[in-house]
Amino acid sequence: MTWRGSATLQDRIFGSLIYVLPLGDAVLYGGNLLGQFGLSSIFNFLAPLAALNSGFGGLILFFALFILVINNPNIPHFIRFNVFQALLLMIATTLYSLVFGVLFNMFGQVPDLGSFVVLLKQTLNNTVFLAVTAACFYSIFKSFSGKYADIPKLSDLVYSQVR
Repeated sequence: MTWRGSATLQDRIFGSLIYVLPLGDAVLYGGNLLGQFGLSSIFNFLAPLAALNSGFGGLILFFALFILVINNPNIPHFIRFNVFQALLLMIATTLYSLVFGVLFNMFGQVPDLGSFVVLLKQTLNNTVFLAVTAACFYSIFKSFSGKYADIPKLSDLVYSQVR
């Protein structure tokens, strides 16, 4: 359901396209799963986006989108909502990478836990990939339909911050 006015076709396109950024981040974690099913070539077009989001490029992109889009009241609420929700998905994948990257490196050195850590890492990477990919495709579909993509808890946070 759209509120605060209707979304034009241009708003729908921009609101949908922004979800390609967190999808590019998620593909980094789905390499094992995609490789098992022979689907890795489908997501190859997202590789440059993953490179753009890494390091300082991701930080610059975050601040640019936050300052120029989310805090700009001249941009329609529909676009600001979708940009902020996509940024939160990107932040979630970044936090996962930081926290579990340290844990996997720390416990991966223990000889008795080596194979368990590899299995746990693959399982969590696949879960993150599937969750973020599902959220992105759902959001792309809803945004292109002109409706707000309501992802539990995440959309509530976005609604409270984007005025």
